[in-house]
Amino acid sequence: DEDVVKVDLRYDKFVSESLQLRLAPNSRHKWLYFPKLVKDELLLFKQYDSDPGADVCYAFHCAFTHPHELFGVSPRESIEVRVVAFFPAQPSTCQDLLQSPVTFPSAAEVAAQLLSVLERPEEWPSESLEQVRRHVLRDVHGASENLMKLLVSWHSALDNPAASMPGASAEQQEEVLNLLRADDFQGKLWSLFRNTSRRI
Repeated sequence: DEDVVKVDLRYDKFVSESLQLRLAPNSRHKWLYFPKLVKDELLLFKQYDSDPGADVCYAFHCAFTHPHELFGVSPRESIEVRVVAFFPAQPSTCQDLLQSPVTFPSAAEVAAQLLSVLERPEEWPSESLEQVRRHVLRDVHGASENLMKLLVSWHSALDNPAASMPGASAEQQEEVLNLLRADDFQGKLWSLFRNTSRRI
């Protein structure tokens, strides 16, 4: 365990944490190499286990440059798939090895950011702007709820590099939605579109 170190993984919008192996020779380390895997074979290894009685909690892995790589041969390619498995068991007393996986702005800060979208309609795609306008004039409440949920969902998507709160839980998303409602998102949206002759 003395060779295991915690490192920060820094992204544009949040910081996560991971475990790495200290770069130091150790006779207890054992590395395995699989040079002849074919496409119908796979490697399965565990990245984390919350069970304190587990024999193995994680497996370190890496890529390397083969010292005897043949010239002109296409490099090997691989596909990585990650799976989370939950098993019924007694409540775990194992202390978490990692801190909270994400840190992002408060719900109030995210709500303020989303409200500011209404102040910059000129940045909206023209087609989207017209669709929202028609929906607002037909049903302002429905349009407001749909737009708020769309914005919150977009800013919660893990695969969105511009998201303000990637991976936010349903409770966190609902907190932002409630703040938007309390800040009269619907009224501000109606003010933006009530004068249909206004040039945006």
